[in-house]
Amino acid sequence: MKDNKITATQWTIWIITALLGPIIFFAKGDWFGTLIVGCVFTALSWVVCRYGKHWRGSVYCIFQIVWISILLSQLLLNSADCWPTAQKPIPIIPITMLLLAGAAALKGEKSAANGVGVLFWVASVLLGAVIISGIGDVKLSFLSPTQQLQSNWFILAFLLPASVSFIKRENSSVIPFIAVVLIAVSICLWIGGILSAEVAKDIAWPFYEAAKSVQLLDIAQRLEALVSVGVTVGYYALFSLLLCEVGSIGKIMGHELGAIAASTIISVCLVLSRIRIGLVVIFAACMIFWVILPLLGTLKTKNIE
Repeated sequence: MKDNKITATQWTIWIITALLGPIIFFAKGDWFGTLIVGCVFTALSWVVCRYGKHWRGSVYCIFQIVWISILLSQLLLNSADCWPTAQKPIPIIPITMLLLAGAAALKGEKSAANGVGVLFWVASVLLGAVIISGIGDVKLSFLSPTQQLQSNWFILAFLLPASVSFIKRENSSVIPFIAVVLIAVSICLWIGGILSAEVAKDIAWPFYEAAKSVQLLDIAQRLEALVSVGVTVGYYALFSLLLCEVGSIGKIMGHELGAIAASTIISVCLVLSRIRIGLVVIFAACMIFWVILPLLGTLKTKNIE
């Protein structure tokens, strides 16, 4: 990677855009549970980004790269579901997004962040149009707090920023983390207000279903395509974020470009093989690699000092 210098504003936009995909895809109508879970796990993610330290042994770095590659393959399989009416034997759109994200990561974090900065506005316009158009359909009587649990994937979205703690710590502002929680709660309020939390919990993709009933400016209907494009853009930002992390890890071993290329190839191969891993395993691995080990690394450094 050529240039790793990104600004705090770019970091904020990157984080928000990257988490739009999984949050919109997995959000249900439980806004109160989202607020609680989001605050806890987002705060944990920020602490890791701000203070965590990675173990720098080659073996650990290799395990990290392999794990991120596996996670990317699972995210790719999930993002393929963003186009419910275009199911294909081979998920062409997600694989294309991953290859483009890999190409951006090879050019450096700054280049990737610049690209995501443009896509942020694309996703904001598309998804914002749908959300604003549906505000009139929100029923306040549907918005009473519920006690249902969110999915592991949804909770995992709040932890994803912790995976990129190699990115400059001076950019680890608390602003993107607060913004992510507010966005997640707002989306859950929107879904719950249109469908109700009771109905939304039994639907695979509640936001998409809610969008079917939305009419844009009393003219356009069937806004699902806007949702699919906006979420796909978010997943692209997430892929580029994780691949830039792979490059940062590879840099420790002196093979950052090779690490990005290898991770991309491994992820595509796993997607083509259609291997799916249980959510409990994925969540546990993320907690180990992104939270527990980085915090232990901080304690280890303090003990040495």
